[in-house]
Amino acid sequence: MGRSVARLKQKLNRALIGTGLRNPGSRNRHDWVGCGYHEMKRQFQVTYLQNHGLSSNSTFLDFGCGTLRGGIPIIEYLDVGNYTGVDVRRQVIEEAAKELKDHKLEDKRPILLTLEEAIGQMTDTFDVIWSFQVLIHMAEDRLEEAFDLAKKHLEPNGVFFATALIGEFDESEWQGFPVIRQSLEFYEQKAAKVGLTVASRGTLDSLGYGRQDGKPSDVCMLEFRHVS
Repeated sequence: MGRSVARLKQKLNRALIGTGLRNPGSRNRHDWVGCGYHEMKRQFQVTYLQNHGLSSNSTFLDFGCGTLRGGIPIIEYLDVGNYTGVDVRRQVIEEAAKELKDHKLEDKRPILLTLEEAIGQMTDTFDVIWSFQVLIHMAEDRLEEAFDLAKKHLEPNGVFFATALIGEFDESEWQGFPVIRQSLEFYEQKAAKVGLTVASRGTLDSLGYGRQDGKPSDVCMLEFRHVS
Protein backbone atom coordinates (compact mmCIF):
# COMPACT_ATOMS: atom_id res chain seq x y z
CA MET A 1 0.00 0.00 0.00
CA GLY A 2 2.81 2.44 0.97
CA ARG A 3 4.62 1.94 -2.33
CA SER A 4 1.40 2.43 -4.34
CA VAL A 5 0.75 5.74 -2.59
CA ALA A 6 4.35 6.77 -3.21
CA ARG A 7 4.01 6.05 -6.91
CA LEU A 8 0.82 8.12 -7.12
CA LYS A 9 2.63 11.02 -5.43
CA GLN A 10 5.54 10.65 -7.82
CA LYS A 11 3.24 10.84 -10.84
CA LEU A 12 1.48 13.92 -9.46
CA ASN A 13 4.80 15.63 -8.72
CA ARG A 14 6.10 14.81 -12.17
CA ALA A 15 3.00 16.24 -13.82
CA LEU A 16 3.14 19.47 -11.80
CA ILE A 17 6.86 19.99 -12.33
CA GLY A 18 6.73 19.04 -16.00
CA THR A 19 4.04 21.60 -16.76
CA GLY A 20 5.71 24.31 -14.70
CA LEU A 21 2.83 24.55 -12.24
CA ARG A 22 5.19 23.63 -9.42
CA ASN A 23 8.48 25.47 -9.06
CA PRO A 24 10.34 27.27 -6.29
CA GLY A 25 9.12 30.63 -7.58
CA SER A 26 12.41 32.46 -7.06
CA ARG A 27 13.92 35.18 -9.21
CA ASN A 28 17.14 33.13 -9.27
CA ARG A 29 17.00 30.86 -12.32
CA HIS A 30 19.02 28.15 -10.54
CA ASP A 31 16.28 27.80 -7.92
CA TRP A 32 14.40 25.82 -10.57
CA VAL A 33 16.84 23.01 -9.81
CA GLY A 34 17.92 23.79 -6.27
CA CYS A 35 19.65 26.62 -4.46
CA GLY A 36 22.98 26.69 -2.64
CA TYR A 37 25.04 25.69 -5.66
CA HIS A 38 28.71 26.62 -5.43
CA GLU A 39 31.82 26.40 -7.55
CA MET A 40 33.16 23.21 -5.96
CA LYS A 41 30.09 21.26 -7.01
CA ARG A 42 30.23 22.69 -10.52
CA GLN A 43 33.91 21.84 -10.86
CA PHE A 44 33.40 18.29 -9.56
CA GLN A 45 31.34 17.36 -12.60
CA VAL A 46 33.77 18.44 -15.32
CA THR A 47 36.78 17.10 -13.36
CA TYR A 48 35.15 13.70 -12.84
CA LEU A 49 34.28 13.48 -16.51
CA GLN A 50 37.77 14.48 -17.65
CA ASN A 51 39.26 11.87 -15.31
CA HIS A 52 36.97 9.20 -16.78
CA GLY A 53 37.52 9.63 -20.47
CA LEU A 54 35.87 12.88 -21.53
CA SER A 55 37.98 14.71 -24.11
CA SER A 56 37.28 17.97 -25.87
CA ASN A 57 36.20 16.14 -29.04
CA SER A 58 33.79 13.82 -27.20
CA THR A 59 30.12 14.09 -28.08
CA PHE A 60 28.19 14.70 -24.88
CA LEU A 61 24.54 14.42 -23.79
CA ASP A 62 23.62 16.11 -20.51
CA PHE A 63 20.37 14.38 -19.53
CA GLY A 64 18.65 16.62 -17.00
CA CYS A 65 20.84 19.61 -17.82
CA GLY A 66 18.72 22.02 -15.80
CA THR A 67 19.71 25.66 -16.13
CA LEU A 68 23.32 24.74 -17.03
CA ARG A 69 24.64 25.40 -13.55
CA GLY A 70 26.87 22.33 -14.04
CA GLY A 71 26.89 22.42 -17.82
CA ILE A 72 28.71 25.72 -18.35
CA PRO A 73 32.28 24.46 -17.68
CA ILE A 74 31.54 21.34 -19.73
CA ILE A 75 30.40 23.47 -22.69
CA GLU A 76 33.52 25.61 -22.28
CA TYR A 77 35.70 22.49 -22.42
CA LEU A 78 34.06 20.70 -25.34
CA ASP A 79 34.61 21.45 -29.00
CA VAL A 80 32.00 23.46 -30.89
CA GLY A 81 28.71 21.62 -31.35
CA ASN A 82 29.55 18.68 -29.07
CA TYR A 83 27.18 19.45 -26.18
CA THR A 84 23.48 18.56 -26.09
CA GLY A 85 21.39 19.35 -23.02
CA VAL A 86 17.95 17.87 -22.33
CA ASP A 87 15.47 18.74 -19.58
CA VAL A 88 11.84 17.81 -19.05
CA ARG A 89 10.70 21.40 -18.45
CA ARG A 90 10.55 23.98 -21.23
CA GLN A 91 10.89 26.85 -18.75
CA VAL A 92 14.19 25.41 -17.55
CA ILE A 93 15.51 25.10 -21.11
CA GLU A 94 14.60 28.75 -21.68
CA GLU A 95 16.54 29.73 -18.55
CA ALA A 96 19.47 27.55 -19.70
CA ALA A 97 19.57 29.53 -22.97
CA LYS A 98 19.81 32.74 -20.93
CA GLU A 99 22.63 31.27 -18.84
CA LEU A 100 24.47 30.36 -22.03
CA LYS A 101 24.13 33.91 -23.29
CA ASP A 102 25.27 35.37 -19.96
CA HIS A 103 28.48 33.32 -20.21
CA LYS A 104 28.98 34.31 -23.86
CA LEU A 105 29.12 30.68 -24.97
CA GLU A 106 26.62 30.81 -27.82
CA ASP A 107 29.49 30.34 -30.31
CA LYS A 108 29.95 26.83 -28.87
CA ARG A 109 26.59 26.03 -30.51
CA PRO A 110 25.24 23.65 -27.86
CA ILE A 111 21.85 22.10 -28.51
CA LEU A 112 19.19 22.55 -25.81
CA LEU A 113 16.04 20.42 -26.01
CA THR A 114 13.04 19.49 -23.93
CA LEU A 115 12.65 15.77 -23.30
CA GLU A 116 9.68 15.71 -25.65
CA GLU A 117 11.77 17.29 -28.41
CA ALA A 118 14.65 14.90 -27.76
CA ILE A 119 12.43 11.84 -28.02
CA GLY A 120 10.84 13.10 -31.23
CA GLN A 121 13.79 14.77 -32.99
CA MET A 122 17.18 13.64 -31.68
CA THR A 123 19.08 11.25 -33.96
CA ASP A 124 22.68 11.72 -32.76
CA THR A 125 24.63 9.23 -30.69
CA PHE A 126 27.03 10.25 -27.93
CA ASP A 127 30.34 9.15 -26.50
CA VAL A 128 29.28 10.22 -23.02
CA ILE A 129 25.83 10.59 -21.46
CA TRP A 130 25.69 12.33 -18.08
CA SER A 131 22.77 12.47 -15.64
CA PHE A 132 23.78 14.20 -12.40
CA GLN A 133 21.30 14.17 -9.51
CA VAL A 134 18.45 13.35 -11.88
CA LEU A 135 17.58 9.66 -11.45
CA ILE A 136 16.85 10.33 -7.79
CA HIS A 137 13.84 12.41 -8.90
CA MET A 138 12.44 9.94 -11.44
CA ALA A 139 9.31 7.85 -11.04
CA GLU A 140 9.64 4.34 -12.41
CA ASP A 141 7.99 5.02 -15.77
CA ARG A 142 10.13 8.11 -16.40
CA LEU A 143 13.24 6.16 -15.41
CA GLU A 144 12.42 3.54 -18.04
CA GLU A 145 12.10 6.33 -20.63
CA ALA A 146 15.53 7.62 -19.61
CA PHE A 147 17.13 4.19 -20.02
CA ASP A 148 15.45 3.74 -23.41
CA LEU A 149 16.85 7.11 -24.49
CA ALA A 150 20.33 6.25 -23.20
CA LYS A 151 20.37 2.89 -24.96
CA LYS A 152 19.26 4.43 -28.24
CA HIS A 153 21.71 7.34 -28.21
CA LEU A 154 24.82 5.85 -26.58
CA GLU A 155 27.73 5.04 -28.90
CA PRO A 156 28.67 1.31 -28.93
CA ASN A 157 31.76 2.03 -26.83
CA GLY A 158 30.20 4.94 -24.98
CA VAL A 159 29.51 5.37 -21.28
CA PHE A 160 26.47 6.65 -19.40
CA PHE A 161 27.21 8.07 -15.93
CA ALA A 162 24.36 8.75 -13.53
CA THR A 163 24.01 9.40 -9.82
CA ALA A 164 21.42 7.57 -7.72
CA LEU A 165 20.40 7.09 -4.11
CA ILE A 166 21.16 3.44 -3.38
CA GLY A 167 19.38 1.50 -0.64
CA GLU A 168 16.02 0.09 0.34
CA PHE A 169 13.15 1.75 -1.51
CA ASP A 170 12.08 5.04 0.02
CA GLU A 171 10.27 8.08 -1.32
CA SER A 172 10.21 11.59 0.05
CA GLU A 173 9.95 15.09 -1.41
CA TRP A 174 12.27 18.06 -1.88
CA GLN A 175 11.07 21.42 -3.23
CA GLY A 176 8.19 19.69 -5.01
CA PHE A 177 10.37 16.97 -6.51
CA PRO A 178 10.07 13.31 -5.50
CA VAL A 179 13.29 11.97 -3.97
CA ILE A 180 13.55 8.24 -4.58
CA ARG A 181 15.91 5.64 -3.19
CA GLN A 182 16.23 2.31 -4.99
CA SER A 183 18.46 -0.75 -4.68
CA LEU A 184 21.37 -1.37 -7.02
CA GLU A 185 19.53 -4.55 -8.08
CA PHE A 186 16.59 -2.40 -9.19
CA TYR A 187 18.84 -0.38 -11.50
CA GLU A 188 20.50 -3.56 -12.76
CA GLN A 189 17.11 -4.98 -13.73
CA LYS A 190 15.95 -1.78 -15.43
CA ALA A 191 19.24 -1.44 -17.33
CA ALA A 192 19.23 -5.09 -18.40
CA LYS A 193 15.78 -4.66 -19.96
CA VAL A 194 17.25 -2.25 -22.52
CA GLY A 195 20.61 -4.01 -22.95
CA LEU A 196 22.81 -2.02 -20.59
CA THR A 197 25.09 -3.15 -17.77
CA VAL A 198 25.59 -1.12 -14.59
CA ALA A 199 28.35 -0.89 -12.00
CA SER A 200 28.63 1.32 -8.93
CA ARG A 201 31.76 3.48 -8.80
CA GLY A 202 31.26 4.50 -5.17
CA THR A 203 29.59 7.27 -3.22
CA LEU A 204 30.09 10.87 -4.23
CA ASP A 205 31.97 11.36 -0.95
CA SER A 206 34.50 8.71 -1.94
CA LEU A 207 34.88 10.44 -5.31
CA GLY A 208 35.66 13.81 -3.75
CA TYR A 209 32.31 15.56 -4.08
CA GLY A 210 31.49 16.31 -0.45
CA ARG A 211 28.49 18.11 0.99
CA GLN A 212 28.21 21.68 2.14
CA ASP A 213 26.71 20.56 5.48
CA GLY A 214 29.50 18.05 6.10
CA LYS A 215 27.15 15.09 6.35
CA PRO A 216 28.08 11.84 4.57
CA SER A 217 26.39 11.28 1.22
CA ASP A 218 24.74 8.02 0.18
CA VAL A 219 24.43 9.13 -3.43
CA CYS A 220 26.41 6.79 -5.69
CA MET A 221 27.89 7.19 -9.14
CA LEU A 222 26.63 4.51 -11.51
CA GLU A 223 28.30 3.61 -14.80
CA PHE A 224 26.20 2.11 -17.59
CA ARG A 225 27.52 0.54 -20.78
CA HIS A 226 26.17 -1.54 -23.63
CA VAL A 227 26.11 -5.27 -22.97
CA SER A 228 29.20 -6.63 -24.73
